[in-house]
Amino acid sequence: MAQCPGRTPGPLTIVQGQARYSSATGYRLRGTVGPHGELAMRASGPGGSQPIEIRVSGSIDATGTVRARQTSNSCSYDFVWQK
Repeated sequence: MAQCPGRTPGPLTIVQGQARYSSATGYRLRGTVGPHGELAMRASGPGGSQPIEIRVSGSIDATGTVRARQTSNSCSYDFVWQK
């Protein structure tokens, strides 16, 4: 298995409990923010030998900092967004 390439997350937008961002590979992830700051987003699409599924889960703290893990079929990344 090859090493996962480095990734920088695109801007994260949250409006009225709805979250969205575009991955470095162009997938548009959409999801929700729960009442206690729980973040969950996902996207899927066609892939080579199997469909691609990307999931992001994390949390938002009282200062507006988001810490999340993005996982896909073969790689995972830890991202931090700051307000």
